[in-house]
Amino acid sequence: SWARDAGWRPKTLRERRRTLEQFCKELKDQPIHTIERADVVRFIEKPHWANATRAGVCGALVQFFDYCGNADQGRDWVTQNKFLRLKWQRVKEDKKRPGILSPEDVEAILLETSEKYKAGMALLFFTGIRPESELAPLAWEDISFKSKRINIDITKTRQGRTIGGLPDSLWAWLEK
Repeated sequence: SWARDAGWRPKTLRERRRTLEQFCKELKDQPIHTIERADVVRFIEKPHWANATRAGVCGALVQFFDYCGNADQGRDWVTQNKFLRLKWQRVKEDKKRPGILSPEDVEAILLETSEKYKAGMALLFFTGIRPESELAPLAWEDISFKSKRINIDITKTRQGRTIGGLPDSLWAWLEK
């Protein structure tokens, strides 16, 4: 009922409920009056927060404990304001960077690609052009097989550019 009283949206309620369920599971249903600040900080510092930020998790727990410690409303299950201004180590976790495809992987993808999209996929793999803003408006007239260059009129900076020095394997795929 403490969450409904706060007037939160259903999505917020689900996230906060999930946070509290994980917290209870981790503390193995330890009695609420025995929970210490260090227990909460340890929980917040765990690297298992996929969709929630540590600040959001902290906020959810602090609000819950404030509710539990509101003596004015007959709830003195924890010391009032015991969990305010929690500090935890702010660690940025490196995200795994996507790897570079091997020539064999690119070939396998292109061989499986429908004929309708094969030229576009080859251009994306070998030139690095942007799919929506540069590839989509590209026409066959913009590709010069003779000079082995590609003219792109619409770019991120709104200035046209010409791409040259492209690998022979691109031209082989485009000729197919």
